Amino acid sequence: MGYRIALLLKQHYYQHFNHRLPGISEDIFVECFTYDTLEELKTLFLQNKNNFEGFLVSGIAPMKAIYSLGEQAADAVVDYFHISVENTYRILLQQIVLNEQLKLSRIGMDFLQDGHTLKELLESNRFAQRIREFEDEWIEYSSNVDLDEREAALSEKYRELAAQDKLDMVITYFYSVTENLRDTSVPCIYVYPDENMISDILNSMKKSISIKSMKDHLPAVIHINMENMPVQDEMSYETTRLEINKMIVELNRKYLNRLIIKNTYRDFELYGDYSIIKEITGDFQKCQILDQLHSLPSFRGSVGYGIGRTFYQARVNAIDASHYSRNGSQQEDGSYLIDENDQLTVLQIGLVPAGMKVSGDYIHDIADKVSLSSETIVRIIRVMKQEGTNKLTSQELMHHLNISARAANKFLAALQKDGYAEVVGMRRSGNKGRPINIYQINLKY
Repeated sequence: MGYRIALLLKQHYYQHFNHRLPGISEDIFVECFTYDTLEELKTLFLQNKNNFEGFLVSGIAPMKAIYSLGEQAADAVVDYFHISVENTYRILLQQIVLNEQLKLSRIGMDFLQDGHTLKELLESNRFAQRIREFEDEWIEYSSNVDLDEREAALSEKYRELAAQDKLDMVITYFYSVTENLRDTSVPCIYVYPDENMISDILNSMKKSISIKSMKDHLPAVIHINMENMPVQDEMSYETTRLEINKMIVELNRKYLNRLIIKNTYRDFELYGDYSIIKEITGDFQKCQILDQLHSLPSFRGSVGYGIGRTFYQARVNAIDASHYSRNGSQQEDGSYLIDENDQLTVLQIGLVPAGMKVSGDYIHDIADKVSLSSETIVRIIRVMKQEGTNKLTSQELMHHLNISARAANKFLAALQKDGYAEVVGMRRSGNKGRPINIYQINLKY
């Protein structure tokens, strides 16, 4: 098996070790792409994400830039060149040997900014530990803006020390620092990864790609449920079944017949794997099948997607998922997916917000506590997601769920009784009539 890995690098990185890549591994094909800005990096990634199995970048900032793409990068195998303790040791020792007059106290290193001294860390044998702590600290910064600010502060600190004649050399993990110190007299050395690190990271990525490949081949089932379709008119029912079958066959042809189709009198089941479900749903965002089924005037049903470690689990999950949508004929309704970890995802049709994810165990637990159905809990959470707020009135539930005022008030009362809803205000509908309660619904979404 061969592995295709793209290296997305700044030009200086590419120039440094491009010649080191050939022969790094017999089963790894590596191709380099260069960029100037993080926006260019994200564009490169999106252009190539379907052509490579993994992506290797230079550091924490470009890795965070890719993951800032959200769902578009969620499943990607992305790694970066971690800070190398061995390389840091090597460069430090090399400079001490080459510059016999060089004092440890006059060497600037990124991880010394919190009061540590180089001599102290070396004497206490905590040099390597402090480097790893430093890397962990930088990974925790939430955004590239935070990272940029920290790098700028680091550069400014070095400039201040240089102006005070307290520095003879800087060894840094950030190329921006070398650029910011170019107009000073202090030499600044950037710690590039060596061949061993390159090899180690690529081999680590091979394992990650193999694990992802295993996930891509997890069993998956699509369940089209027609339990709600009236059967009084046998001819009309059979005509609809034939239309659905034709639509499914055309869909399968579109995806190179990678699905096995099984149908009974009351449902259709499509058997495949994780990768085909991911394609059909556009990275688990949309349900094109239900969207097409809604074009059939006589269709009354729902679509559920299931992923499992076995086909049995996948089928059970798909059937359960299809039951989460009771009124599949309504354009506002979406489809659902339950994965191998019992996580429930809402798939978009029409204007329904996509990507709502919540644990199936969480849903069932809430439903049991408040004596409402799991379907009702999911539908209420979906309204919150759609409205972008957890503060709702009974009228809003009536509108979105197409239920009576009595039913909406019953749902809210049940949630309130067990602490999952509370009245936080009142709202008057127009100039007349009694004000209605605004409920804060304490459900995760």
